[in-house]
Amino acid sequence: MKFKGIENNSVIREIGSLFRRHDGPDWHINVKLAPGQKKQYFGVSQIPVLARRRVVNASEQPRPAGFQSRIVIENTRHWRTEPIEACPIPVVNRQDDGQQWCFNFEFGGTQYYLPQLELARVLFFHHAYITRLALIPCQATRKTDPQATRKIDPSVSSPGGSAHEEIRI
Repeated sequence: MKFKGIENNSVIREIGSLFRRHDGPDWHINVKLAPGQKKQYFGVSQIPVLARRRVVNASEQPRPAGFQSRIVIENTRHWRTEPIEACPIPVVNRQDDGQQWCFNFEFGGTQYYLPQLELARVLFFHHAYITRLALIPCQATRKTDPQATRKIDPSVSSPGGSAHEEIRI
């Protein structure tokens, strides 16, 4: 995917807060790139492709960022929530998105700091459509069922004198 207004081979350094302008319906997310760019936010529909250290507008096949680790999660009861600035890794905790919430848990002697947005992105936000729906109250339950039907029965009148409307989801 190519992003307009972004230099080739830019790296996502920070993923910040979600925001919406007072005069508009669209949600956005703050993003800091390296090298620095004029554009400092993306639409929430682009969350499925946003991850720290990911190369955007790559001119060649980038190497995967980070490292691969396999963990087994049997229970999340003992997970803590804290800001990512609590992570003891300097390159992580000194960034401007330190107030982003993450899950902190231990597995196999290693302490993990998992940003909540990253977990949501991997588990739920695979498509732009679902990501946008997640920010509209009650819309996910209405819009995602392909069996949703709407039927108007003109023979049944409501107290206001209009036809009865039945919505099945």
